[in-house]
Amino acid sequence: MNPDRNQLRRDIRAARRAVPPAERQQISETTAATVLNWLHARDDIRRIATFLSMPEEIDTAPLNRALWQAGYTLYLPYVRDKNVPLLWLPYKEDTPLAPDAAGIPAPPCRDPLEALALDAVITPLVAWDARGTRLGMGGGFYDRTFARKIPAAKPWLLGIAYPCQAVATLPRQPWDVPLDAVASGETLYTYPQEQP
Repeated sequence: MNPDRNQLRRDIRAARRAVPPAERQQISETTAATVLNWLHARDDIRRIATFLSMPEEIDTAPLNRALWQAGYTLYLPYVRDKNVPLLWLPYKEDTPLAPDAAGIPAPPCRDPLEALALDAVITPLVAWDARGTRLGMGGGFYDRTFARKIPAAKPWLLGIAYPCQAVATLPRQPWDVPLDAVASGETLYTYPQEQP
């Protein structure tokens, strides 16, 4: 891993931790509304992958509740092994969760969906830039999973983040899969991707 990327991860994660709790909640709720507005403007989205946030990340609980209430079908990522693409498992409010191979809470491994069968994917991120380049935690799970994604086609990749996670530019590696959009508070940033 690039040491500059590792330092940037440390710096941005420290900035996330510094967001006061009341502001975290307000930004999380506003971001959920921004995502919902973006989704409602599209009639081609029903199957949405989401995630369960870590304590320092933007809180996905308000978003997930809003998505269920709006009638979307949700999926959570499932790590089978470090070097293989993620599977996506159905997720409802009452779904029991247990650690997957990476120790991340996930639904039981039944009725998995392949990544390219999803309509939209809400992705965690550490940082993003003005071209839609996403910097994750460094495991490569999302990049591996969406390596075959065709630019400007489903599933739409939508990052969610605090404003402090925006950076001017990130070096884009050949394996980096860019985001189609990022929701941060009331703002939706879109990044049209070119067809190959």
